[in-house]
Amino acid sequence: MAQSVHELLGVLIGERDADAVAEEHGGPGAPDLEAGIIIDALTTPPFIADRRVVVVRDAGRLVAADAARLVPCLEDPIPGVVLVLVAGGGTIPASLVKAVDGGAALSTPPSARAGPGPSGLVDRLHDGPVRLDVRAATMLGEHLGGDLSRVQGILDTLAATYGPGAAIDSDQLEPFLGEAGRVARGT
Repeated sequence: MAQSVHELLGVLIGERDADAVAEEHGGPGAPDLEAGIIIDALTTPPFIADRRVVVVRDAGRLVAADAARLVPCLEDPIPGVVLVLVAGGGTIPASLVKAVDGGAALSTPPSARAGPGPSGLVDRLHDGPVRLDVRAATMLGEHLGGDLSRVQGILDTLAATYGPGAAIDSDQLEPFLGEAGRVARGT
């Protein structure tokens, strides 16, 4: 799970300064999760960068009453604010799971989602025939937007060109991205 969260944060943060973009709460050895501080983070628009990534680790440590206070923030999210809930510490309260699963809030931006699960792009890249670096993965996510149905075709084309298991950077990926949403044929 730690690797998946690391990869997801790489996609979400991209080339932005992580210290200016990401705000973490909870995790091993951290004091109790304070819903008020998390709510402040979710309701404060990004001001140093164009995105704020609020990471709540061990989200199962939230009690039902705190989760109920968070749900309104997820129903009407602030533009540019992204919530990442990381399991652990117990069971995540049902009201919070329902708010996220119901689509009231995106736990990742549309470019990183695929049907079920919060890390669709990350999962597809992790299981793919080639390895994209963070910059290439971000480029691919931004290029495809919310439509991840084309990911496998692009990955297969890259594998056919560079070989299975090849490490792909953004310069190697770029020629395979035609107009938005289309894969260019040939190199």
